[in-house]
Amino acid sequence: MAADEVPPAGKKSEGWLLPHHSFERTLTYDDRLADWLTSAATMALRDRVQILPPVPDRYGLFWNEKAVDTQDLEISFQFRAKLHPPKSGGPEDGAFAFWLSPDNFTASYDEQAIVTVRNWTKGMEDAGLTFMNNRPNFNGVGVLFLGLDQKGNPRPSVTAVLREDASKPELKMTDFPAQEGQVGNIQTKFIDWRKEEVEIKMRATLGGLIIGTLKASKSDSPVEIFRIPADTTKSWLKTYFGFSGFSGSDSVLELDMSRLEVRNFDEKKVGEEKDSLDPANEEIGDVEAWKKMLEEEKRFIDQKSQKEAVEQLTKLLGDYVEKYNKMGEKVKSDLVWLERRMSSLDADVGVLIGASKATDPKTGSVDTSELKEHIVGLKSILQKDKEKHDKKFQQVHQVAQTLKESGGDVLGAEGRAKVASVAEQAKVLEKHVSSGTTQSSSLLLLLIFAVCILGVLFLNRMRYYEKKHYF
Repeated sequence: MAADEVPPAGKKSEGWLLPHHSFERTLTYDDRLADWLTSAATMALRDRVQILPPVPDRYGLFWNEKAVDTQDLEISFQFRAKLHPPKSGGPEDGAFAFWLSPDNFTASYDEQAIVTVRNWTKGMEDAGLTFMNNRPNFNGVGVLFLGLDQKGNPRPSVTAVLREDASKPELKMTDFPAQEGQVGNIQTKFIDWRKEEVEIKMRATLGGLIIGTLKASKSDSPVEIFRIPADTTKSWLKTYFGFSGFSGSDSVLELDMSRLEVRNFDEKKVGEEKDSLDPANEEIGDVEAWKKMLEEEKRFIDQKSQKEAVEQLTKLLGDYVEKYNKMGEKVKSDLVWLERRMSSLDADVGVLIGASKATDPKTGSVDTSELKEHIVGLKSILQKDKEKHDKKFQQVHQVAQTLKESGGDVLGAEGRAKVASVAEQAKVLEKHVSSGTTQSSSLLLLLIFAVCILGVLFLNRMRYYEKKHYF
């Protein structure tokens, strides 16, 4: 649904998707990856975004860098959470969190300072990110997906907490989860969220209610996991959201996200800032000019100044065509660049395939028979190329032989006279150059001699003034 469309009476609006805050399957540098902060062990893979890898003692950070410019929104995300049992009976302390805040987390996050410490846990503590990779006095909504209860027993739960005042006492992970139900602005529900196809939906009406539901699989019905009154969030005109997590100290929580959608339900706002570098915005051109033109359409129909209207429309259409042509040229250059990359990739893949066939992955030894086949193949290719090159060399040799045989009569008498004339002029030029070089050398020696005389005179004059001044 477009941002300027109004649903018919009696029909509920489904909102419209915010592309800079959503993705399907995965992200690439050509498809909104630049809008996101991926830090620690989080990375975008070929078919998903891996928040936490299947490795113990790893952190994950995944935040959107752009503001959501609406107070009526819905955020839904689908993930796969797989728990690998601990090897030594350790705690199932792998967990992750979803954050919605009016503060821009990415603006103050300094990854370089954390990496410099060479210990991620210590670096996060030095940065003050001790509450699930966030600040314990954060401002906003946090939804914690935990694996242990307060007594340390394995009991998965979902806890939602709302903080409107950063000056309140700092939160500690040992305080969560609270008992099931609501305690102040904290709500907890014990539910198993470590499933293959979990879908979370959070419908937020800032200044009203924030409601969260969990759907454990496609066949299950959604279950409400929290309902938080959010009257004090009315001042949150823009918000930011993200994810963070910890894979576990002994057990391993592997977390992959395959889909994320953010929808805007405020019919008076687009929901996200216009990106001047977005080709879609370039294609539209001057939006305000088009709106003004369409608003004045009736006035031009009723008046005689239709010529002015036609001129303005012609200008707008001309600008549109120009932008469209530029986009076409950009697409062509991108296709050429992609073709070069594909050719290079094809060559690299061929080399890797050959290396993988010739090497045993288990022992690391080289299979001589496979290597011999590759060498024989290379030999056949070189022989074919040699035959082609020999043919070319033979053709060139024949042409050269023909020119050599007919070389005595090619010039003729007139040509030989011209060549002799050119040779005579070359000798005259050589004499002029030789005499010019001699003259230049003489002048240089004369100049050096004059400088020496002036130096001696200047030195004698200085001695005279020294004697007169001091004696």
